[in-house]
Amino acid sequence: MATSISLPALTTFTEEHLSAILKATTQGEFDAAFDAFVSKDATIILNGERISLAEYHKALSGGFDVESVDVRFLGAVEVPTDAESTQAGAVGIFLQALVTLKLREEGGAVQNQVTSSFNVVIAEDPRVGHTVLDKRRAMVVNQVTTTVRKN
Repeated sequence: MATSISLPALTTFTEEHLSAILKATTQGEFDAAFDAFVSKDATIILNGERISLAEYHKALSGGFDVESVDVRFLGAVEVPTDAESTQAGAVGIFLQALVTLKLREEGGAVQNQVTSSFNVVIAEDPRVGHTVLDKRRAMVVNQVTTTVRKN
C-alpha cells in the first residue's frame, strides 16, 4: 500500500522557504535554502529589473554578519493553477524583516528593516531529481524590496 504524502499549501510553502533564506546564518544554509526554493531556470525580476539567477543569489545573500532576523508575514494571497489542487500556482507575499547585525555602533546593535513584496509562480520543476520529495520551485520571482537602517 502506497503512502500518500501531503505537501504544504502554496502560501505555507512560500513563507517557509523565504524564512529559511532570510534566516540563514552560513553560506551553506543559504545555498541549501535558496536551491530548495528558486528554480535554476527561474525568471527573476528585482525592483523592476530582470536579473540573472546568480545576481539574485548574490543580492539575497548579502553576507552573514547577522545576529538575528525576525520575519513577519503581513499578508498573502494565492491563486492555484488548478481548482482541484493547491500544489501549483501564483503566490503574493508581503513581509517585513528586522535584521540585527553583529556590528555594534555607540554601544548598540545595528538594525535594518527590510520591507518586501514577493510575487512567485510555483510549479513542479522538471530539473529536480527524482529522489526529492517536493519538486516544486519558484519558476518566476518578482520582488520589490527596500532596506532602511533603524538606528
